[in-house]
Amino acid sequence: MVTRPTLFRGMFWLAAAASVACAIAAFAAGSSCIGESQREPMDGKWKGTAQLSYVLKHPGAPPIKVKLAGDLNFNVVSETEKEEFVTWPEPPKKQKCWRTPLGGQPMPGCDTQGNPIPEKKPPKPAEPAKPEVKTLESRARVRVVGKGNVAVQSDIDSILPTGEHFKFSMPTQAPASLRTQAKVTGDKDDSIVWISLMGSPSQFNFLMSASTTGPSGSVQVTGKGSGTGSTSETLSAETRGPCPPVHGTVTAGSFSGEVSGCKSTGQISHGNQVADTEQEMLRLNDTVHDCWLMSGGVDTNKIRQSLEGSGMEVEFTEARWEATLQDRDRKYEQDVERFVNEPVRENVTEGDLGRIEAEIERLRPDRNDVYRNCVFGKVSVKWGRTVERLVQTLLDRYPRASDGATAAVLCAVNQELGELVHELALIAEDCPLIQRFQEVATSESQALLAKNPGARCPRQ
Repeated sequence: MVTRPTLFRGMFWLAAAASVACAIAAFAAGSSCIGESQREPMDGKWKGTAQLSYVLKHPGAPPIKVKLAGDLNFNVVSETEKEEFVTWPEPPKKQKCWRTPLGGQPMPGCDTQGNPIPEKKPPKPAEPAKPEVKTLESRARVRVVGKGNVAVQSDIDSILPTGEHFKFSMPTQAPASLRTQAKVTGDKDDSIVWISLMGSPSQFNFLMSASTTGPSGSVQVTGKGSGTGSTSETLSAETRGPCPPVHGTVTAGSFSGEVSGCKSTGQISHGNQVADTEQEMLRLNDTVHDCWLMSGGVDTNKIRQSLEGSGMEVEFTEARWEATLQDRDRKYEQDVERFVNEPVRENVTEGDLGRIEAEIERLRPDRNDVYRNCVFGKVSVKWGRTVERLVQTLLDRYPRASDGATAAVLCAVNQELGELVHELALIAEDCPLIQRFQEVATSESQALLAKNPGARCPRQ
């Protein structure tokens, strides 16, 4: 005896989705369960900039403005791991057609009712299926090889409580060349978490100039310094008013020079204050990235801890960085971006889905074009949101057994919705619409069976 399919035909895939949690948050009207996806930065040459600005404050002292500016030049390099597996080819797909909206044009090879137009020539007999050995490639051991040239500028321009005008400037003589080193997740995709700029304090060499002018006289200081804390400065001072009767060589602490009445000149020097070992000088957090873009904030935690540990208060005013891939196809990026950003209609039809599918095929790059395939990955968001909107529309119009819906009607709707929801589950397995479809289809099928226990799906 041959048993006819039950009303749950078209829901065969639900067993695979049974692991989806039943307690799903309420699906807010107008919201989407298809989130934005981030694609990993591509291998290649990258350029960018980094900026970090902050103000140092210390009780009783004028504020110091510090600015770091870096030019980034590096290469993203990765290795490819290959894994072979055996698959059987899928049977040839039938022509996919959608019903044409009133006044619309049918899809190529389809009539206005959504049926394939038979070919004039009989199809060739299919060859026996043979297993295929395919290779799955994944990214591994991502490295960032290059440098960041970082310049530092510190400034003070303040009127002291005593009335003197104090000015101070300390720029680096030349940008310090720091090597790049990436922190990666170490998982299958080996995503970049942050990029460290590594170097030693002695790579930062400064020129210094300071001056104090006021009613009592003036002081000029020029010199050089290092990131290790060592300095060598030349001081020139002149006071106004009665001059002390001091003449000759004077040594006081770190000062050694000549004093002659109201004028004095000399040298001030300090030795190294910190160890000159390679360390992380700056950390660039990779919080936003795409095939061609990396950007985020410059990590301030280490700098804050160091400065506040010395009794200073620090206020950060800027901490950001950005780098872009140099070898890009901007026109293709714009085409994909324009397509993805086109709004999805409120009442989506099967015809809309077909036209979007055709546009996706137009944008689909050659499989060997690694960069374009990365950019193309963004269209999955548009496809998912269109399928989601169509599922929402069809569920809102789901036929009710209480309104006279027959077994044939429910079976056809379950078949159509089942395929769409399966597509949706592949993109967002925890989408609340999946749970809603399960509940609606089960409820209406049970309601029809209660009215007509012999109801069955028609044979196909």
